[in-house]
Parts: sequence; structure tokens; C-alpha cells
Amino acid sequence: MLYSLAYLGFNSIEEIEKMTLVEYQLRMEAYQISQVRLHENIALQAFFNQMVQATTGSKKHPKPKYNSLEKLFDAKSEIEQIRSKFEGESYSHNRPISKADRKQIFAQRYDEWQKIKAKRRGRRRLDG
Repeated sequence: MLYSLAYLGFNSIEEIEKMTLVEYQLRMEAYQISQVRLHENIALQAFFNQMVQATTGSKKHPKPKYNSLEKLFDAKSEIEQIRSKFEGESYSHNRPISKADRKQIFAQRYDEWQKIKAKRRGRRRLDG
């Protein structure tokens, strides 16, 4: 409950109690990915600062220490770690995903979302 209040933007315990475990996990995954994006932005700022200051080589022939942002911060690998944590064995960043697989994954997630919405509607009718 604490994470829902602190990180997911919930303001009441009633909202949290209505949330399913699947929805909670999906929201936590989205939150963690947004945190990676925040860290990427911080790294980008650091990268620009470093590009101005950090060099290797001699004073006569300085070279930037990092020649790409990915060497300073690899956002793709961070996101892959998060997605593999939440999606388990079904997620593989090494194999390309076919259109059929994408459609299946999207359909599965859409069905889960529809179930969540239906449960919420049912609870509202019972509460109302």
C-alpha cells in the first residue's frame, strides 16, 4: 500500500484496495520505466557537462572521454532488465518479435485491461 501512495499517485486507500495484483504490477513496471527515463535525462545532462570538461590524451590533443551517451548510460539495457523482471521468460530482447507475436502480446494485454475495467465497473455498481 505504501508504494501505491508514494509512487503510483494514489490518494486514498479505497482506490488501492480496488486495484488488482495484475494492475499493480503493470503500474509498477510503468513507474520503473519512467524512472529509467528520468535517470536517462539526468545522464544526458551529465553527458553534456562531461563533453565540455572531461578529456583524455595530451593537453595538445585532447579527446572526449565518452564519445556516445550509451557509454555513459544504457537506457535500453535498463528497460530490458525491468521488462524481463515483469514479463519473465516470455520476454526476450535478443530475438526479434514478429508482427504476429506483437499482435498476440497486445491482444493479451488488452484483454487483461478489459477485465480490469469490467471488474471496476462491477465494483462501482455494487458500491453505488
